Amino acid sequence: MPSETHKRLYQNLADIADRVKSALDKNDATALMGITAEHKNTMDKLRRSGVGRDPGLLEQIQKTRDRINLAIAEIHRQRDELSRQLGQSEKKKTVSAAYAKNVINK
Repeated sequence: MPSETHKRLYQNLADIADRVKSALDKNDATALMGITAEHKNTMDKLRRSGVGRDPGLLEQIQKTRDRINLAIAEIHRQRDELSRQLGQSEKKKTVSAAYAKNVINK
């Protein structure tokens, strides 16, 4: 397969990563779901195309990897923030339940 096809597929993958990050920034679950099918399709095409042997692809692959890593970092950041918020919510429930139990039992 010509390296131009590989370059295009890696560019598509990088663009998808940018759109994922943008959808995460906007908290747009609908956009994320729409991007999923396109991501799967691009990854399937990359698998079918085999390994590109053109050394000129290295820069494109590195740029793609960097953009994907940015999207992954945003996913981790949002996951950690959500976990923190859920933990705080759970603590509030526990405190409220303890307070209510003490008020009702008196």
